[in-house]
Amino acid sequence: AQPLFNLLLRLNRFGRLALSQEQVVESNWIGAAIFLAVLSLGACAMYGFDGPFLTAAMVFGFLIIPLAGTLKVSPGPSRTRMWIYTGVLATLGLGSLVSAFGATTESGNGGGAFFGLFILGVVLAPWVANYMIMRRPSRR
Repeated sequence: AQPLFNLLLRLNRFGRLALSQEQVVESNWIGAAIFLAVLSLGACAMYGFDGPFLTAAMVFGFLIIPLAGTLKVSPGPSRTRMWIYTGVLATLGLGSLVSAFGATTESGNGGGAFFGLFILGVVLAPWVANYMIMRRPSRR
């Protein structure tokens, strides 16, 4: 809920003055994912919900979950690991999009394996983020 609240503050003329630099970056990432998901839904409305634009809307919409988890982890090695996790999920999601946009009716499933792994990673993302949040930094 906090990233969406920061996004709403970012869109307000006076609210953006109350945000720290980190909160501005957070709202930019979440806002970009929401914008791409809504844009993909608009394309679904124009071109039909049976095409690859529905996959795009789901990828960008579900990507908000690991993004929000990543931005809640304290800066440092744990956040870096969480960014890598989110990057891998984004790569899987984009791989499913490339496959879906390149697929024809007779040439396979349109990135179903990539999308399945992406969904599994998104479902696990809150647990991974909570682990990274609770993890104590190593003393070296």
